[in-house]
Amino acid sequence: MKYITILMMIAFIFIGTANACDIKVSIYSEKKESYKPGDEITLLVNVHLTHRRCPEGIEATQFKESGLKILAGTKWVEESKGNFSMKLKVKVTGAVGEKAKLQVLRECNKEGGEAVFKISIN
Repeated sequence: MKYITILMMIAFIFIGTANACDIKVSIYSEKKESYKPGDEITLLVNVHLTHRRCPEGIEATQFKESGLKILAGTKWVEESKGNFSMKLKVKVTGAVGEKAKLQVLRECNKEGGEAVFKISIN
């Protein structure tokens, strides 16, 4: 009986931490060792909708920046069924010694998803 209870607890932990959207943010432009205020970076945002029918369209994806400013972005492109990508041009606005970050969020009744991209400003 203890064995079954432990297995159920482990299953609930894994189910509870699963996101409905797999989001990745990476540097698309030339990657540098460090960034300074005023630098411009092109990022690639990939979203994989793991549920077939998401009630929220890809346009519902939210971006929150800290130490970065979004200058421009492409339209979302569906690379394959449920896989979307877009490029964002951002400018480093934070101060030296801080960390700049871009948070990408999707919220829906199927858990949504989140990714946080961070860089150090030197």
